[in-house]
Amino acid sequence: MRNVSFGNYTAAYIIDYRLNQMVKEVLGGLEEEVYVLGASIRVPGAEARTGGIFGTPGGEAESADDIYQELERRTVGIRPGYMAFCLEGTAPAGLKTAFFLAESREDIFAFYRRLEETEQEFVLMTDGSGKGAFGVAAVRRRIAVLEEISG
Repeated sequence: MRNVSFGNYTAAYIIDYRLNQMVKEVLGGLEEEVYVLGASIRVPGAEARTGGIFGTPGGEAESADDIYQELERRTVGIRPGYMAFCLEGTAPAGLKTAFFLAESREDIFAFYRRLEETEQEFVLMTDGSGKGAFGVAAVRRRIAVLEEISG
């Protein structure tokens, strides 16, 4: 995605909308092959905590509300301004509480460790732009922090 121009945007919705457009460009019509996708971006001067998208690609982009759903084969949580995750299978007791209480960097890394302890596959993303955001992309046994990989 480094070769795709982002533009000069600082409004929260526009940052997420543009990130979604960039991901669609990179996927190039492969949206139907992807079960769940997340992306995080660091944009200097962002007006709010933003810069993260999460969900099933292919549809139109839309703003999210706080969500925690335990579905038949997965558990999904979304907290705009903080993070989103999808865990394969049933969530362990206490995960919902930990998810909604995680606000600081340390809390979010602790939540990542809780996901790791399940030994189930997962995807975790955080917003990467705005005051207090730091951008994390993680799956089981792998985590990347934007500030560490983008310099």
